[in-house]
Amino acid sequence: HGIWGMGGIGKTTLARVVYERFHDDFDGSSFLANVREESGKHDGLVSLQKQLLSDVLFQGSANFPSDQWQLKMIIQGRLRHKRVLVILDDVDQLDQLEALAGEQSWFGQGSRIIITTRDQHQLIMHRVAEAQIYELRGLNNYESLKLFSQKAFKKDHPPKDYEEFSQKFIYYAQGLPLALKVLGSFLIGRSRNLWESALHKFQEKPPRDILDVLQISFDGLEEREKNIFLDIACFLVGDEVTNIVQTLYDRPDIDIDVLLKKSLITISWGRFKMHDLLQELGKEIVRRESPKEPGGRSRLWHTKDILHVLKNNTGTKQVQGIVLKTPLPKNEDLDAKAFSKMKNLRILKIRSGRFPKGLTYLPNELLLLNWHECPLELMPTGFQPNNLVQLKMRKSRVKQLWRGVV
Repeated sequence: HGIWGMGGIGKTTLARVVYERFHDDFDGSSFLANVREESGKHDGLVSLQKQLLSDVLFQGSANFPSDQWQLKMIIQGRLRHKRVLVILDDVDQLDQLEALAGEQSWFGQGSRIIITTRDQHQLIMHRVAEAQIYELRGLNNYESLKLFSQKAFKKDHPPKDYEEFSQKFIYYAQGLPLALKVLGSFLIGRSRNLWESALHKFQEKPPRDILDVLQISFDGLEEREKNIFLDIACFLVGDEVTNIVQTLYDRPDIDIDVLLKKSLITISWGRFKMHDLLQELGKEIVRRESPKEPGGRSRLWHTKDILHVLKNNTGTKQVQGIVLKTPLPKNEDLDAKAFSKMKNLRILKIRSGRFPKGLTYLPNELLLLNWHECPLELMPTGFQPNNLVQLKMRKSRVKQLWRGVV
């Protein structure tokens, strides 16, 4: 059986409840916690194999050899006639499953092996039937309020004068138990004005305790998967799946499937969706690339940052995408050389803007140019975007796009 869901959603908590309730009904039981973390240590899988045998057979781990293959043989030989309950918590690699519970036949009839993971594909590769995979989703409003209140007030419901504030934090957490616990524990005993200050602070940047747990899933991605995740987090939540990602990447369907199975994104009605805190994680990862100067970041989406870069010509070759869903202010003069250092810009999606001295440069590497209400009559003379896949320039003043294109 498998329990699958995003980081912090409560997989380990649910598995622990099941274990505590039913382990006495079996001949033997073992709860192997933090398999991902433990298996990364020296001889980590060997230690986990020994713990499994020790728990079920009630023998000290010193009684077993320190060879992984031998231990697999002992697990198969000694446990195949025992009805056991085994929890494999936080699995992220197939070799962990092969070392600890390679086949159902390793264990006696009526045994239950429960695997918790952020990655549904690990369960599929281990041939866990779809009907035996439980996707854990977030808490509803009532459950969220109860958990948050238990942490913030040590009771099931907030005092009347804290009800409205509590609902704001519950909306912020969006049903994620980890976030509700961290926020409630942080706020306990603090005054209402400090609650307001905390909410503002966390809307700017979520607590580190939450981001660190969520980042584990991001760190496990391949480079292209990371880039697609960041593009979705910074630019594409709410956009059609077939739109920009297909423009920017060659056959990205497999990468999108990886993100879906790792619970990093969802797709609803053909559009990308993402938990707000995962979206904030993506944006925070990009902000860390250049904390003080937005022009040193790979992606820009915030009006203030984009305005700063285009006014002061502080862009660099690091900038790959600029997407702004609101118009640029028409009372701000933007630098004619604003894009001159952005040699690797792939996405430019802006609206209006004021360039009193025109625009001297746009990168030829652009794949997507979407500039509604473009104020320019002529595009830069050297602009030859041979890689351009998508061009949208509604309500623009442009008379000639580039040489030979009117």
